[in-house]
Amino acid sequence: MEKLIFITLTFLTLSSGRIHFGKCPKIDLPPLDMNKWDLEGRWYEIEKIPNKPEDTLERCVFMDFHSEKEKYDQKANVESVISAKYQLKIRKSGFNWRYNHTFHGEIWQPYIQEPSVLALFLTGYYNSFDFQYNFYLFDKEKFALIYTCASKLRFGRELAWIWSRERTMSSDTIGAFKKMLASYGVDINSFETIDQTNCP
Repeated sequence: MEKLIFITLTFLTLSSGRIHFGKCPKIDLPPLDMNKWDLEGRWYEIEKIPNKPEDTLERCVFMDFHSEKEKYDQKANVESVISAKYQLKIRKSGFNWRYNHTFHGEIWQPYIQEPSVLALFLTGYYNSFDFQYNFYLFDKEKFALIYTCASKLRFGRELAWIWSRERTMSSDTIGAFKKMLASYGVDINSFETIDQTNCP
């Protein structure tokens, strides 16, 4: 019993995102026609469910995605060099009060049969962390709705983000996204708005 309590407390202490009692909502991933390269370019964070690793990113938060060729052995043969793969890199930046914080990382698709599931690893000055991004709505020219939930014992950990290609998004669109999540049983009251005004 003591071991069970210790594991539970550790999960609650170290986990990022919203912790709630009970299992995660059962939501089927939609068959989105997307791949990681659709993310290339700049995205702005409009709203999110707060998470501990990103608590230094409170305002003017944006993500830049760009492709980068994988490093290879200089002694490799020509064929290996030509077939070198590309990685999708990310730079996520924002402000906490007046200080700028930036994270760098990589994003990839861990499951070929589920193109709407992406894995992300970020590292910053103080810490590094990883997330799983489950895309429920996606338009590579306009917006993205991301939600993920992991269960541990009798608790669930929720993470969510609303992204836009523009610094602003209409309240109607945001409301529609949240209404969709609420219909699945997600507590939308946990969302917080990212201040995108007076940004450099």
